[in-house]
Amino acid sequence: MPAPDWTAIEARGGEVVRPVRWKLALAAAGLAAFAALAGVFVGLLVADGVTGSEPAWSLAWALLATLWGALAFRLVVRLLRREPLVAYDADAVYLPGVGAVGWDEVAAVRVDEIGRGRSPMPLVGIYLHDPAPVLARAGVRRRLEGRFEAAARRAPLSVTPHSLPMELWVLVGRLERRREAAQRRRDSAQRRAAASGG
Repeated sequence: MPAPDWTAIEARGGEVVRPVRWKLALAAAGLAAFAALAGVFVGLLVADGVTGSEPAWSLAWALLATLWGALAFRLVVRLLRREPLVAYDADAVYLPGVGAVGWDEVAAVRVDEIGRGRSPMPLVGIYLHDPAPVLARAGVRRRLEGRFEAAARRAPLSVTPHSLPMELWVLVGRLERRREAAQRRRDSAQRRAAASGG
């Protein structure tokens, strides 16, 4: 799926929210360190000779090392490209891997949470009237994540806060105000059409 034209969005009065580079670099370094640590554990288990229940532990640590390494690599790519986290204008909200999502497709934008217990992670949750058509045109990763989240009755689209250049609630407020303004314009156009038709 082609990425949105971020420059064109800014040119027509929209805002493009780019990640804070040092936050992204710190997250990538942390994930790379965890991947290296998991790799060391796998190496130690294999060097001592895998016996008993150790094959399961070796596999578990190898999977963790692979996952953390892949996430670190993805963050490094985002750091080099400086790919925006989200953009928005009067017509739509734009997300990497999804493209344009018209405000008429968005039901609400609010703070959502992943995880339970003492430290759930807050994020920008973008709720949709009908997730199916939006997710159908998204990339594979976004599509799978969105379907999983929608099945769990959470926001099918989201923006994580770890590298935002502003407070999470500030971005939620800006997006929700744009959505409400678009809704008012649609309602006004419908009233005018009804008045002219009657």
